[in-house]
Amino acid sequence: MCRTRLAATDIAVEGFDAVDEAVRKQEIERAIDGGRRRTVMFASEPGQDVISPDRAVALPDELQHTPTQCGESQATSLAQPFGRVQRILDAAFVVVAPTVEVGAHLARHGSLVDRSRIVTLYRCVRSHNLVLALVAVALALPAHAAEVVATLKPIHSLTAMVMGDMAAPALMIDGAADPHNYAFHPSDAKMLRDAKLVVRVGPKFETFLNGPLRTLASSATVLSLADVPGMALPDGDEHLWLDPANAALALEAIGRALAGVYPSRAAEYTRSAALAKNRVVQLDADLRAALSPVVDKPFVVYHDAFRGFAAHYRLRLLGALVSGTEHVARARTLTNLAATAKSAGAACVFTEPQFSPTEAQALAREAGASLAGLDDLGADVPAGPEMYFILMRRIAMTLTGCLAAKQ
Repeated sequence: MCRTRLAATDIAVEGFDAVDEAVRKQEIERAIDGGRRRTVMFASEPGQDVISPDRAVALPDELQHTPTQCGESQATSLAQPFGRVQRILDAAFVVVAPTVEVGAHLARHGSLVDRSRIVTLYRCVRSHNLVLALVAVALALPAHAAEVVATLKPIHSLTAMVMGDMAAPALMIDGAADPHNYAFHPSDAKMLRDAKLVVRVGPKFETFLNGPLRTLASSATVLSLADVPGMALPDGDEHLWLDPANAALALEAIGRALAGVYPSRAAEYTRSAALAKNRVVQLDADLRAALSPVVDKPFVVYHDAFRGFAAHYRLRLLGALVSGTEHVARARTLTNLAATAKSAGAACVFTEPQFSPTEAQALAREAGASLAGLDDLGADVPAGPEMYFILMRRIAMTLTGCLAAKQ
């Protein structure tokens, strides 16, 4: 086994310098030509100066003599073939390293463990140990980055919170695509084939996924959050992430599922889930305070996704134009809801980006209400661990902005 024992002083690197294309090309040529100067280079975030005059690093010189760590060259007859392999790996290292997540991850977080893995890789390459070099490549890359799949952006965000810096889950449905009527893509099939864990709302929500899960991900763990004990689903509404209490339960469930799939990191996932839950609890308190001035203001939504949100914050939601997988309001529903909204003095009618606003506009005119947009999926919010917090604050801000304006 290729082992290194490194202290912080062994690697005087806290990030990685940005590398322009010309320098990268020169390094590739040097590696292929068997040049003596082989510098490991990574792309970094702009503005990071990681190797200063008093922190100079010369990896090739420092790592030339490592027979006890990566094994002596086994036979003189293998010297030339291994020399060629070494040059190829040197070139590949320069080409690949800036493109994988390792460089960006280390530039942001400066993990000594991951940096030591990179150095281990270089030691193995320099000592002509091809097999151990390939093992070191696997160790240096992010673990199970594509083995965890989340269906929707809010669910992906909750999953990303728990996974933290250890890896990033894959996202299946991005943008404003309707999860009730989503068209399954070949790229989604590959995602499922590679998955060890799939996190979804439930079989009644992402119905398109039920068949593919059976045929493509039969060996994967499937976590259906709607089935987690304690979930509040008013009238069967499974837009569960819009209730922060549900989100807190989801984080705990995701932590348990990840710990089951990756037991060696169980403690890390449990700790990460607890930290994320604390943030969601604080978010919940902030939103409740922000929404308190408008709890008595009646409003209408286009889609029934916000029943859980309204119930949790005790808001006066009069009804929705469409429910479930419907895209167009029924004439009777439109007529009845318009009458209800008018008699109750509805302050606002809210549309959603995945639906046509025509019927909502007509209802708002009939009821004398203002028109605004609510997005339960965060179509234009960048995916990631912060997405959920941005989404929920935006919903609260939109509601208070429209409802408070109505006297």
